[in-house]
Amino acid sequence: MSLVFAGICSHAPGITGRASMADPALREPFYAAYRRLGERLIAARPDALVVVAAEHFANFFMNNMPSFAIGMADRYSGPIEDPGWLGIPRTSVPGNAALSQQLIGEIMQTVDVAFAEEWKFDHGIMVPLSFLTPAYDLPVVPV
Repeated sequence: MSLVFAGICSHAPGITGRASMADPALREPFYAAYRRLGERLIAARPDALVVVAAEHFANFFMNNMPSFAIGMADRYSGPIEDPGWLGIPRTSVPGNAALSQQLIGEIMQTVDVAFAEEWKFDHGIMVPLSFLTPAYDLPVVPV
């Protein structure tokens, strides 16, 4: 599997949860940029998305906070936050357990990485996915 696309974007919960409060002159160009990023992503035809995101104490806590963790599930759910607050309906997102296991095997050679068979997605992953893959049909490997 080859790298076919790389991108970076904001994941602030207000992007979806408080969008109506934003000045349309600022909001619309921001949303247009997100749409263009999504179009470029889809045009690259990826087999899976490796999403590097902050983990906002949704799955890991101070008594068990790995430096790095990789999800290795076949399916994930999100958002873990109240869907009404975030403005994103709760949904199921496909994973790619085989790719996750391959990445974990390679990375463990040099980095102390944890892995998780269960991972609930918070706004850090769900906000970008809601714009970039609104059908939630591309498998995701969370990091």
